[in-house]
Amino acid sequence: MPSGGIWLLSLGSVFSFNIWQQHQVFGKNFLEVLDYLTSGWVMPLSGLAMAVFTGWVMSRAATRDELGDGLGYRIWRLLIRYVVPVGIVAIFLHSIGVPG
Repeated sequence: MPSGGIWLLSLGSVFSFNIWQQHQVFGKNFLEVLDYLTSGWVMPLSGLAMAVFTGWVMSRAATRDELGDGLGYRIWRLLIRYVVPVGIVAIFLHSIGVPG
């Protein structure tokens, strides 16, 4: 079933350059709308979800086992918990057009 949805979205992308070229939403064709949604919304929100999950949900032991214990791990943990989410939110707000 998911492959059928992907196939339909692919057809929409192909048709946006020929038979659907005159059909636009907010001045963008179908492929441009998909590009805006994925690069402007899905990617930043997915990155934020991964940063929050790895920084706040995963146990310290699990991340320490993967990355080792030392100064690098402590810096990474500080960055992934506090700096990275703020940076991703700033990028997200910029990509959707919020003035900063």
